[in-house]
Amino acid sequence: MQVNNFPFLSQPDKPALTEAEYCLHALSALDPYSGLLTPLGQAIALYLIGPRHSRMLLTVMQIGCPSDVKEASLLLVYAAATVAALSLDSPFVMSSDSEKQKIEASKVQKLLIGEKTVKKVELLHKF
Repeated sequence: MQVNNFPFLSQPDKPALTEAEYCLHALSALDPYSGLLTPLGQAIALYLIGPRHSRMLLTVMQIGCPSDVKEASLLLVYAAATVAALSLDSPFVMSSDSEKQKIEASKVQKLLIGEKTVKKVELLHKF
């Protein structure tokens, strides 16, 4: 099915559709001849994040170090933390002044990137 024929509830602008299609071609998610999803595109579609971030994680998994599982796992952890940080508007600016939400966000950050890294970022905030 061509994206132009898709029954959207509210039709996006043509330039936005063209840009999205160009992005998917650049990520090798669409076959350049048929316009269908490639196997990589199907893998990208499985992630519930943007296609650029999905492609980043898949690339890291693809080029990981198969000889050293520990090193490959660490690389994937850093990639996931990077994708999580890039998914936010700004990882350093909280949009809410609620102290409870700040504490919860801090717990999530510590889980994603580690407590030592969060402490370093908190030190950077003081300067």
